[in-house]
Amino acid sequence: MQLPLRIWLAIAIALSIAWALAGGVWGYRLGERWNESAREDAVSRFYQCLNDETLGAGSEVCQERERDIELIRAYQWPAAALLGLAPLPLAWLAAYLAIGIARRRRREII
Repeated sequence: MQLPLRIWLAIAIALSIAWALAGGVWGYRLGERWNESAREDAVSRFYQCLNDETLGAGSEVCQERERDIELIRAYQWPAAALLGLAPLPLAWLAAYLAIGIARRRRREII
């Protein structure tokens, strides 16, 4: 028993919405981890600079490392968009190619 194409389309749309939501949440959490890791690394380098006897708080190197901390941006939203939305066009393209190949083979058989 074969399902009509409109049912397959409804299933694909539902799966796309579910992936966009689940992938977005997954990407957001992954971006949080990247952000925390980058910030911890930058803060650690900054404190190492401050504790260095030859550099000190007023040195140019320490000020540059402090600016690095301020430049760390949030990775949450770009990662959420990338993981939630980027696979969808590829999956739809693969589905259309599979449907096209199946229809061609069916025509050859008939």
